[in-house]
Amino acid sequence: LCCTGLFHFTPATDVLLLTEVGARNPWGARYSEKEKMWSEIAAHLVEEFPAQCTGMTWRNCRDRVRRLVESYEAGSCHTSSGAAQPSSRTNARNCCVLQRS
Repeated sequence: LCCTGLFHFTPATDVLLLTEVGARNPWGARYSEKEKMWSEIAAHLVEEFPAQCTGMTWRNCRDRVRRLVESYEAGSCHTSSGAAQPSSRTNARNCCVLQRS
């Protein structure tokens, strides 16, 4: 996918992205297949959210999943009791997305 402009992830696109990643597991693919799988995930997001597709690339998807997981694993979503307590508005959205998926 080659578009110009900016793509803005929303909670809805994040949920679909994580759902697709869970179903397709691009990290488990052979090295030569990884980019193709990420491209398929990006294409699916564009199909589902055509008004927001401007600028979507497979790298956007891969990097967004990494940021969501890093935010979650960094503990920015949890207190010692396990309750969600994100440290920022962005982390709050990321935590909610990961907890729903």
